[in-house]
Amino acid sequence: DHDTIPSNLMLRHAPGELTAVEKERLARMRGGTIVLLGIENFDAEQQAVLARFLDPEEVAHLAELLDVRVILTSRRPLPKLVSEQRLNQNLYDLVKDHTVELVTLAERREDIPVLARSALETLAVEYRRHDLTFSPAALRYLVMRDYSWNIRELEQLIEQAVVSLPLGRDTITLSTLQGLDLER
Repeated sequence: DHDTIPSNLMLRHAPGELTAVEKERLARMRGGTIVLLGIENFDAEQQAVLARFLDPEEVAHLAELLDVRVILTSRRPLPKLVSEQRLNQNLYDLVKDHTVELVTLAERREDIPVLARSALETLAVEYRRHDLTFSPAALRYLVMRDYSWNIRELEQLIEQAVVSLPLGRDTITLSTLQGLDLER
């Protein structure tokens, strides 16, 4: 929720001026993590407030009270968002040295068999369908398939295959996967 950025709390007070409610709010946040999904969807004012919240000089007066980790996410490269004026330059400057770029499944296809087998093992326990396996053709299909939603899509496809596999059958085949492939 974009409205959870505590702008008035963090930026207007010295520690001695905080109300009991504000101190309690800071105490609840202490040691926690704030995850802000889709930073490019925040409006300019929200991004500016967030930049001030992340700026050590702006919140130095609250240093002894403020102990949180902030994780920002985006599906697009941050420099591109800055060049398109969809990301506040000051905010970018504060986070650019602390970014982690995650690769897509398409960039790491060699990992798909391991991820698929792991997901299948987990789902087999969850659905009490032990000894489930993939046919070689099914595994090749999973490796070559395009994933618009990355690992969640892979896991969802495997779960649908497990659920649809008739009792007594323990091998997910190519036809099983093709028969229920997700809408794109």
